[in-house]
Amino acid sequence: MVTLSDIDKVFRDIAENHLLIKAFYTYQIDDLDINKITIDKYPLLFAQCTRVSATESDETFTYEILVGDLVIEQQQFLDIMQVYSETHLILKDVLAQFNLAASTAGEYVPPKWVLDFPVTLTPFTARFNNMLTGWSATVDIRVPNPLNLCNALYRV
Repeated sequence: MVTLSDIDKVFRDIAENHLLIKAFYTYQIDDLDINKITIDKYPLLFAQCTRVSATESDETFTYEILVGDLVIEQQQFLDIMQVYSETHLILKDVLAQFNLAASTAGEYVPPKWVLDFPVTLTPFTARFNNMLTGWSATVDIRVPNPLNLCNALYRV
C-alpha cells in the first residue's frame, strides 16, 4: 500500500538528488514566502496532495507541483525569462522521473507508478508575497492498490 509519506519521500529524493533544486517543501503552499525561506533554498520544489481517488486496483493521488525561483526586482524582465526557462526544465526533469518509472524502474520512483499524461504546465510570477517565478502543474499519480482484507487491521 502506498501512503502520502511514500510519495513525499519520492519527491524529496528527487529534490535532494537534482543538481539545481535546493529545497523541497510540502503541506502548505502559503509557506513559500520570502519571509519564511532563506534565499539559499531557491530554486525549490513544492508538492502537495490535493485529493485521492481509489478503484479496486489502484489509487490516484492528485498533486500540485511547483518549481520556483526568485527574481531580482532590478532586472525583472531578463531574470523572469531566465527563471522561466530554468524552472521549466527542472519541472520537466521531475516529471521525467515518473515517466521513466512507468516503463522501467525509475531512479527514484518505484516501478508501476504512473503519471497520467498529458500534463499542463502553467507559468507564474508574483504568485506569493515575493517575486517567486516558475512553473506549476497538477498531476495524477496512479499507484497499485490491491484491496486486500488480509492487510486490514481487524481483530480476528
